[in-house]
Amino acid sequence: MDTTHRAWFVHFNPVRPLGLTVMSATPDTWNFPPIPPGTPDENWGQDRALMKRGHFTGFPQHLGTEDFAMFLSQGPIYDRTKEQLCASDGALMRVRHQILKSVREFMQGQTPKLAQSSEEDYGRAVSVGDVVPDGKAWKSLVA
Repeated sequence: MDTTHRAWFVHFNPVRPLGLTVMSATPDTWNFPPIPPGTPDENWGQDRALMKRGHFTGFPQHLGTEDFAMFLSQGPIYDRTKEQLCASDGALMRVRHQILKSVREFMQGQTPKLAQSSEEDYGRAVSVGDVVPDGKAWKSLVA
């Protein structure tokens, strides 16, 4: 994305060709999702008029465009000690803590503890997404 940020997506279907979907809505696979259309001074191209009409993010290109604007707006290093987070951010705080710990371990020449699990078969790790109907267990998505 720039000299201090990297993002990548891996999108595949193990049982059929992908075709065009909401996550691959353009044949230009090297430009997806679209990066924000504006500069920081232009609020990354966020369409405030569109938001006044009800659009949640102001980035009609793709939901990922909002994510990229957030990534880029943080700058290379962000002081997280002054953030005011809520209970739903707990997982983010734990992930950030683990990532920073892993970076410190790596910089000390160690293999990060997070990368040392012999119990995990990382080759089987996949993400799933769906709308789970009322009464159906979310774990059915990975069964």
